[in-house]
Amino acid sequence: MLSQALELIHNPSTENDVRRQASEYLENLKASNEAPQYGFNLSTDRSQPPLVRHFGLSLLSHVIRHEAHQLSEEQNTPKVVEPQIRKAESRFDQETAT
Repeated sequence: MLSQALELIHNPSTENDVRRQASEYLENLKASNEAPQYGFNLSTDRSQPPLVRHFGLSLLSHVIRHEAHQLSEEQNTPKVVEPQIRKAESRFDQETAT
């Protein structure tokens, strides 16, 4: 469903109503309690297409910018979060460069 929603949003021939529904689905995912884990899993899963992995990074970015105050102390520790993001970004950059 995630891949389909992303494809619908990025397809210029998608009708506006369908694009809006796909966008709402992704926004709900972004607002879910599982967003940090989804983001990390999607961005580091090499079997996912680049669009899905990029969305995973955007989930992590959203959580850090807008939801960090709601994370547990362990989740919100820079020593835990920052290396995971750098690792995910590095993997993504290496794989999309080839």
